[in-house]
Amino acid sequence: MKTIRILIADDHSMIRRGLKLLLESQKKWHICGEAGTGAEAVEQVKALKPDIVIMDISMPGMNGLEALQEIRNVDPQIGVLMLTMHDSKQMLQGAMQAGARGYVLKSDSETNLFQALEAVWDRKAFFSPGVSKTVLENYIQSSSKQGSSQRFEEPGGLTPRQLAVLKLLVRGMSNKQVAGTLGISARTVESHRYQIMNRLNVRSLSELVLYAVRNRILEP
Repeated sequence: MKTIRILIADDHSMIRRGLKLLLESQKKWHICGEAGTGAEAVEQVKALKPDIVIMDISMPGMNGLEALQEIRNVDPQIGVLMLTMHDSKQMLQGAMQAGARGYVLKSDSETNLFQALEAVWDRKAFFSPGVSKTVLENYIQSSSKQGSSQRFEEPGGLTPRQLAVLKLLVRGMSNKQVAGTLGISARTVESHRYQIMNRLNVRSLSELVLYAVRNRILEP
């Protein structure tokens, strides 16, 4: 098993220490370095060449978003996971535009951090459940402002029924709720969900939401 080298960038030493203890409890993850500022994170990336950077947003001097942009210039192949207390749409949008692969709230880190790192290492997107909802709400609001003349793409290869299921799932409905809305069984919804994720090559609801946002397939 390959050991994944991780750089932790956070201005709180207690958080860095806690993350290191948590991650190194599993042999797969190795903390190769730490940084307390965005500028230090960029320099550490240049010197250590980590596989993944766990980055806070609020740091003195160069903040996490600015550091993320610099890191992408140094090596666009490095996966960056934003680990932050900020759940604002502006921060999330800034992180996406700067090239973050994942965005996890610190309040969700205990349950989502390992899954997020696995996704980032596999070059997949990952967002905390609450963040996924924020992404979707932001998209719907911006679409509404643009007016009904906006065109929407539909993902190739999906049947009309699968597309209907996809739209309801990424709006936060459970399999049971989707089944009730469409008048089909929950088992049929689960089957459609599996086929959709397999066809679109995604592994989580977070990735489905991101796919829907980036491909503009949701009508407000």
